[in-house]
Amino acid sequence: MDDWGFETETKPVQNEDQAPAVSYDGQTTDYVIKKGDCLWNLAFTFLGNPFQWPLIWQNNTYIKNPDLIYPGDLLNIPGRGDSPYTSTSTSNNVASGSQLSGQINPEFTSKTAELLNTTSSQKETVTNSSANADSMLLSIIRSKDHLGGSFFKAVPFLWFTRNNSGVLMPGESVVNAPPENAMYQLYDKVTLSIRNNELYKVGDSVDIYNYFHVIEHNKTRANLIKCVGSIKLTSVERNRATGQLYKVYDKVVGGEYLMKAELLKSQEIDTLVAPDISIQATLITRAEETESPHVFQTLIIDKGSQDGVRVGDVFAMYRVKDGVMSRDVAMTGYTAKVQTTTSSLTIIKMSDNKLSPGDKGILFRRTVFKGGGKN
Repeated sequence: MDDWGFETETKPVQNEDQAPAVSYDGQTTDYVIKKGDCLWNLAFTFLGNPFQWPLIWQNNTYIKNPDLIYPGDLLNIPGRGDSPYTSTSTSNNVASGSQLSGQINPEFTSKTAELLNTTSSQKETVTNSSANADSMLLSIIRSKDHLGGSFFKAVPFLWFTRNNSGVLMPGESVVNAPPENAMYQLYDKVTLSIRNNELYKVGDSVDIYNYFHVIEHNKTRANLIKCVGSIKLTSVERNRATGQLYKVYDKVVGGEYLMKAELLKSQEIDTLVAPDISIQATLITRAEETESPHVFQTLIIDKGSQDGVRVGDVFAMYRVKDGVMSRDVAMTGYTAKVQTTTSSLTIIKMSDNKLSPGDKGILFRRTVFKGGGKN
């Protein structure tokens, strides 16, 4: 156990620092999964269209849950010619920016340029990025419900508060290790250790949290954590409880911490608009520890609700070198979780596969949800 209160033993991952094994055989590709992979990113890499991830899933019948694939497993990926959806024309499911994007407020573009001391070329980049983000966001929603409650709940975020045991985690109680399997599966019976007299009752829903690593931000230590599943309690004793695992977002192997479930409702986008506030953020860290970022991975920025950030805000991310911000947008991020002083952005578009702490983000679009709902 280290001085943060966490077990220091690491789980082995098969040669994650080595280049993945790839071999080609006609119209198919054999690929060995590496840490950080998901079917969405692999469909983008091999098929040229992330929305074709179901083709990979259907080609590998041993995968029961497409959101859970594991390093070391072998995928057989169909070639582009095998896809009935591959086309050089624009898909009906992906609308163009000119179809979906509203007019960009010139006054906002001017304010953004003044904030960054940018040139007219950079202002044009901001304007073009907003159109691209509009199209990408709305096409994602039409293809798959990425704004459901599960989407918001599973986003990694920074946790700054120590529990009563001195650990930087929510809650005190923990998940016990599974009796036989290496990890719990959906709908499994899960046993829990209730600690420090935490109060739970039959019927409660509890969220399961795991951690990535501890960082220091503004001279304060914080833990990068993520909800990996949810349990409905079926029996509760003084120091022990059992329940059914009814949601799985990532591996549940035992040792994770528990907190009463946070209710996050699904959202539906009405439109995207120019923001009524100027926000410049700095990248703190990237949540996932892959060599390069991927679409739908998470960026943590240093602005939160106290700075005016809201769920649904869209940020253009720029690389910074020698104190000078690039003219080109490296990535576009959608704000999926907002804390008081930090926020979590889900990457929705990439023009560059490199982004480092200290790089900058500029708010350039805001989401208007149908019904005016907020998470």
